[in-house]
Amino acid sequence: MKRLWLVILGLTAAACATVPPGPSTGTTGCDVEVRFGSYAMSVDPDLKRRILSIVQNDPGVETSTETPWGREGESTLCVDLDSAAATDRLYGRIEAVIPPYSDRAPTTVIHRDGRSHSAVMPGGSQP
Repeated sequence: MKRLWLVILGLTAAACATVPPGPSTGTTGCDVEVRFGSYAMSVDPDLKRRILSIVQNDPGVETSTETPWGREGESTLCVDLDSAAATDRLYGRIEAVIPPYSDRAPTTVIHRDGRSHSAVMPGGSQP
């Protein structure tokens, strides 16, 4: 019986080790999270550059970490800020540059309080 448990534990660990990371579920603890998606033709590079520049130049940013999870440049950017006011400000600035629709790629910004805004495919719906 002991050996069976060791085999099950070993197989479970091996299966977990081979699963690639997926997109964040919003439970990462980020103050502001940005998801750069793709409609099978890569992320929107111009929008991504604009958002990364906003984050880089915001004085309230303490840390930002980008985690790739796709084969076409998809990634999740996790940003931690120094105050609630800074979180609101950055969320608002990013929300303002994400269009409501995009035939290029989906991009989503999520506030730690659950608010979100997404560029969705024309004819699609907001989450």
